[in-house]
Amino acid sequence: MKCPNCDHDNPKGLWECEECGANFEKSTRSAGRRNSTDLFSNLSSCFISGISYFLITVLIALTIGAVAVFNCTFDVPDVPQEGYPAQILTIWENIDNLQKTKCADTGYAGESKEKEIGESLKSDTVEEGKQDSAICGQPSIRFEPAGGTIGTTFEIFLEGFSVNDEIKTCWYYPSGELINCAEIDADENGFRKTVYWSEEDDPPGEYRMEAKGKCSEANAAWFNENPGNEP
Repeated sequence: MKCPNCDHDNPKGLWECEECGANFEKSTRSAGRRNSTDLFSNLSSCFISGISYFLITVLIALTIGAVAVFNCTFDVPDVPQEGYPAQILTIWENIDNLQKTKCADTGYAGESKEKEIGESLKSDTVEEGKQDSAICGQPSIRFEPAGGTIGTTFEIFLEGFSVNDEIKTCWYYPSGELINCAEIDADENGFRKTVYWSEEDDPPGEYRMEAKGKCSEANAAWFNENPGNEP
């Protein structure tokens, strides 16, 4: 083996150099300690560098976000009621309030364009108002009889809906509780006939029906009385 101090060749197993008397054991231990120290230093340096890059990235992202928020590039979402720490929600709400104050006059990016489109469509809607009214119709609901005793079967006439309209119908007890809902189709004249039969244990009072088509709706009421109380 060669002496690390004087580079003299020595037989293996010696503790000291034959030439200069250097202690091989001490030299080997010191080299091992130096290697461990260098490894720890390199790992520490890599860790610190990684943290630094991460913090720089976060800082850049926050800067870009702040510029976008306060230049009204996008609207900050509404603050949720829960799901985040209270401190985060407070900061979120403060940022949202600041942006609303700053962007109240100018609006958010894209909003003006959408507003212009909406206004241009509004004029077309006004011009087509009469035609739309004709398409949607002026629906009504008629009961025969208009009132009866509990257990009566009522014929219901739905009239004036759109051509081949899909109508969602719902019936309600006098208390306002929902009885049932059903989807029915109008014919080519916007007409549909259906029935409602009351049960023997139904409560007396004023019942209500709602019918909603694609672009129109109607509602009506009828009376279901105890036997002997009918008009």
